[in-house]
Amino acid sequence: TFIFSFYLFESYLFLDSREFRVWKSGVNYDKRSEIEFYVTSKKEDGNIKMIVPPVKYFNEKNLSILPLSGISKSKTILCNEHGYQTLYDSDRYGFNNPDTEWDKSTEFLLIGDSFTQGTCVNRENSIAGILRKISNNSGVITLGYMANGPLIEYATLREYLDLIKPKNIIWLYYENDFWDLQFELQNEILINYLKDLNFTQNLSNKQKEIDLLAQSQLDKDEISFNNSIKNNTNYTIKKYIKLFKLRTFIKSISDKELVKKISPQFKEILKLAHKQAKINDSNFYFVYIPEYKRYKKNLKFDDDLNDYGKTINFVESLKIPIIDLNKEIFQKNDDPLSLFPFRKRAAGFSPEVNIKVTETIYNKIINNNN
Repeated sequence: TFIFSFYLFESYLFLDSREFRVWKSGVNYDKRSEIEFYVTSKKEDGNIKMIVPPVKYFNEKNLSILPLSGISKSKTILCNEHGYQTLYDSDRYGFNNPDTEWDKSTEFLLIGDSFTQGTCVNRENSIAGILRKISNNSGVITLGYMANGPLIEYATLREYLDLIKPKNIIWLYYENDFWDLQFELQNEILINYLKDLNFTQNLSNKQKEIDLLAQSQLDKDEISFNNSIKNNTNYTIKKYIKLFKLRTFIKSISDKELVKKISPQFKEILKLAHKQAKINDSNFYFVYIPEYKRYKKNLKFDDDLNDYGKTINFVESLKIPIIDLNKEIFQKNDDPLSLFPFRKRAAGFSPEVNIKVTETIYNKIINNNN
């Protein structure tokens, strides 16, 4: 009975999976993982790279610096959630911007994680890309990077803000940020940004070192890929027999439960970021991006999952303008799950949803500034 139940649940997980939804949709989906695509593509283009998130360095010992961006001026593989591999040409500091944006007067600076970086869409369909279009090609820079949490985001702001002097700083917050923060607080370099308000790694002057460190990580990933059969991302009979999805599901529960309280460090980080904006004479906006699980499980927004109400109330207490995408977009849609790629949790939105998100943010800021 137990064995039957296990395989029944494995079947359910498969039917609810991205693979099954992709197959059912009929989309011609590129099933290669990013590392597989990278290893294949670099044989034809030696300049092609992959993103290397800051969290990738967390287990490295004796680092002289902690990079907060990727490899500069390279064709960079981002990710695939819509059926196609997305790439971008990284700027002089390793972020997902046209390099010329650094020579403009910056109207909008975006801080955040994968949603802010532009995953998994082409640059022109990202929040930053769409913002450039609807603002008549105003200067827009994103310092977002996949898997970033509040402390990395604040550190990134500290490192690069003086180079930009933006009129508006847009802090995009996603509910798993609380979980990310727990790990960031264990990093010896990152914690210095909270302990010492004058601390800096001078990363804008160390891009060559960042490029070398990131390439070293890519080399390790390639070796691991070549030596392992586990990188086969296709769901096979063998994986079904081994209850692959059930084991992954159990591990995800134990590894990544949503944190249900606002930590004092998060409050301190947001206060410091807001203060940094004031010193820079920049307007500061807090954009709330709701968690997929809320709509999947029909959770109410007045419960204590990630303390939605407490977070909003805290931000309001700092007199920071809030752009709540739950109220502005998701609650106005009869089927909120349709706003996520293949109705599954994702690192970013589709191009169509990004348009809605960006127009909402832009209009709120314009109205506020007027």
